[in-house]
Amino acid sequence: MNAVLDLTPAPGLMSHDQLVAEITTADEQNFAAYDSCDTAAYAASLSPNLEFYQDNQPVKNSDAVLTAFGQRCAEGIKLRRKLDASSLIVNAAPPEDAIEAGLHRIYSVKPDGSKHLDATARFTMVWSKKSGNWQLLRVISYDHR
Repeated sequence: MNAVLDLTPAPGLMSHDQLVAEITTADEQNFAAYDSCDTAAYAASLSPNLEFYQDNQPVKNSDAVLTAFGQRCAEGIKLRRKLDASSLIVNAAPPEDAIEAGLHRIYSVKPDGSKHLDATARFTMVWSKKSGNWQLLRVISYDHR
């Protein structure tokens, strides 16, 4: 007997395509705020309980991440993050709501507008939806080259 797998979301749950669209939008908004040094928008995209891991560096919380962000912006260091769209994976992950994984490239922007590739890294991010807005709950950025 051949069983048919029903992939219809349960009532109240969004479809996978809808989840991917929402996470992709939240990710783009997060990095647009990061790239433009928009402190309020960047802070709004981070959970107060954020855990940030980068390679072998210790865990950072949202306050430490925002402090480093403020220092970079005050020093005028312009960075741009580019997502490798072909590497993107998004899945529902109750109770945190969603996991996003992939590869991104970090560029520094020179005064003449040209870009220099600083790092290529893999990432996994856990997003949590609070009051209708997605926030980063956990970021694991690794394999920086």
